[in-house]
Amino acid sequence: MTHMQISYLTDSKGKKVAVQIPFKEWSELITEYERLKQYYELKNNLLVSFREIAEIEKGDKTASTLSEFLNER
Repeated sequence: MTHMQISYLTDSKGKKVAVQIPFKEWSELITEYERLKQYYELKNNLLVSFREIAEIEKGDKTASTLSEFLNER
């Protein structure tokens, strides 16, 4: 992404109340946001899984069977 063209909308006192950017740049931001959101969701799920494995190895948690795992919702 190149330098973003930003326009500010202000109220009668000059206080910024909104931002305008070109639609193409908005689309690029949304695409990148969705990509990052998926990345962090995957990362979080992996961290939870590794914690569960550690709990199972310590005997603090019972492992699920493959059938139980596949039927979880």
